[in-house]
Amino acid sequence: MNRKIALISIPTGVLGIGLSALLALKFYSLETQAIQKDFQQDINEQVHRLEAKIDAKLEAINSLKLLFDSSEQVTPKEFQQFTHNLLARHKDIQALEWVPKVKHADRATFIKQRQQNYPAFEITQQVSQGKMVRAQKRAEYYPVSFLEPFAGNELALGFDLASDATRKRAITLATDTGMVQSTSNLTLVQEQEEQKGFITFIPVYQDQPNTLDSRRQRLEGLVLGVFRISDLVNGAIQPGAIDAINLQLMDTSNPEDIPYVRQSRLGQPMPEHEYRSDLKSIAGQQWTIAAIPSNVYFNEKRSGLPWAVFWVGLVFTVLTEAYVFFILRQSKLVETVVRDRTKELEEANKKLSLISTTDELTHIANRRHFNDCLDKEWKRAIREQTPMTLFLINLDFFRQFNEGYGFVAGDECLKKIASQLESLLKRPADLVVRFEGETFALLLPNTANAEPLAQRCIESIEALKIKHIYSPISEYVTVSIGVGFVRPAHDIPMTKLVEKATQALLQAKDAGRNQHSFIHIPSFADTLVPSDPASQELQFQSQ
Repeated sequence: MNRKIALISIPTGVLGIGLSALLALKFYSLETQAIQKDFQQDINEQVHRLEAKIDAKLEAINSLKLLFDSSEQVTPKEFQQFTHNLLARHKDIQALEWVPKVKHADRATFIKQRQQNYPAFEITQQVSQGKMVRAQKRAEYYPVSFLEPFAGNELALGFDLASDATRKRAITLATDTGMVQSTSNLTLVQEQEEQKGFITFIPVYQDQPNTLDSRRQRLEGLVLGVFRISDLVNGAIQPGAIDAINLQLMDTSNPEDIPYVRQSRLGQPMPEHEYRSDLKSIAGQQWTIAAIPSNVYFNEKRSGLPWAVFWVGLVFTVLTEAYVFFILRQSKLVETVVRDRTKELEEANKKLSLISTTDELTHIANRRHFNDCLDKEWKRAIREQTPMTLFLINLDFFRQFNEGYGFVAGDECLKKIASQLESLLKRPADLVVRFEGETFALLLPNTANAEPLAQRCIESIEALKIKHIYSPISEYVTVSIGVGFVRPAHDIPMTKLVEKATQALLQAKDAGRNQHSFIHIPSFADTLVPSDPASQELQFQSQ
C-alpha cells in the first residue's frame, strides 16, 4: 500500500509543483501584458496633452496674425500690449515676434525708424552662438522688428532670419503656401544653454492673394512664435506621470535628431517594453515619442497575485501529499476541483476572445468580428435564399470636429454614436460595428427593405444634438449612410456588398451629406424568391 501511495504521490507532487509554477508564470505574463497596455495608455495620454498644448500655442500665434490683418500699421506699443496678455496665458512660449519683409533699398530707412525705439538697433546675422554682426547685403531681409518679452531674447532683436538656411526655408514655405510652417529643430540665437527649439511662422499679406506670385509679391511679413522644446514638453507632461519612464522626442524624418531627452532616475530601463507614438504633424514638423519604462514602473504596478497563486498551489500540493490516502478516496472531489478550474480557464479564454473582437474605444464589435460574421451570414443566406443589407455610416466633417473640439471630445462623440446605433438594433443576428475611424457598419441579415431604418439612424444621430459648429450643414453632428442590398448567391463575391455600400456612401456624401443612398446588387437569387414586399419589410416596425 505504501509503495502504491509513493508511486502516486511522487508524480503527483512533481506535477503539482510544476502546475503551480506554470500557473504563476501565466498570471505573471498576463499581468505583464496588462501593465504594458497601461504604459502605452500613459504615453498616449501624454502625447495627447502635448498635442493639445501645441495647438493652443498655434492658436495664440494665429491671434497675433489677426492683429496685423486688422490693422494698417501695428505700433510697438500695440504689439507689446497685445502680446503681454498672450504671454501671460502661455508662459512656455519663449518669444512672440514680428518679422517684416525689408528690401535692401529700404534698409537704411527701416533701421532709422526702429532706432527711435531701440537706439542700437541694427539688422544682424549670427557668426557663432551668442555673437551677432551687421548683416551682409542681400536683396531682401527678414529682421526681427517687434519682440516680446525683450528680457532674455535681446540677441534676437534685428536678427535677419533670411541669413540662416533653416529659417529661410521655413519662411519660403510659409510664404508660398500661405499656411503656418515650422522649422526643424535648431538652436535659437538667444539660447544660452544646450537646448533645442523651433520657430513657427504665419505669413501676413496685403489683401488676400491666391496665387504663388501674388503671395510672394504681397507679403508684408510674418508673425512667429519661438519655442524651447524642453519648456514645451515639460509644461505638457502631467506631474508625476512619467517619473519612472525614460522619454525621448525625436524628429520622425531624422531619428538621429533627438531634441529632448528625459532620463528617469528610478530603477533600470527595460528596452524590451519600448513604445513609440507619433504626434500629429505640427505645421510641417513631425515628431515621435519613444518611451522606455523602468523596472520601478512595472514593480509599482505588479500585484502579489502570481506569487500567491504559486504558494497556494504549493501548499495545496503539500496538503495533497500529506493526505494522499484520503484524496485517493475522494477522487470525485478532485475531479470537481479540476472541472471548476477548467471552467475558469474557459471563461478567461472567452474574455480574451471577447477583447479580440471588440473595439477598445466604443465597446462594440470591431472589423475583425465583422468579417467573421459577414462570412457566416453570407453562407447562411445562400443556403436559405434570404436577403442581406449592409449600412456604412460615416460621421460628416468629423476631421473638423476633432480639430475644433480635440480628440478627447472626438472619442466621446464616437462612443455616443456607437451606443445610439446599438440601441436601434433589436434582433439578435443584427450587428453594429466600428468599421474604421469615424465609420460604423450595420450588418442586417434576412433584411430587404432597410431604407426606413437608414432614415431613422440619420434622425436619431442628429437628435443626440452633439454640437458641431464646424459643420457647414448642421449645428449638430450628422451622418451619411450608404446602403447596400443583395440576395447572396454563389455568382456574387462577398466583398461586392461592402464595395457597393461604400459606393452608396460616396453618393450620399456627394449629394450633400446628412442623408442615405441605396444600391441594389442584382443576382440570380432574385429570380428564385417571390416578390412579396410585405414579407421583406424590416422587422423594426413593431419594436
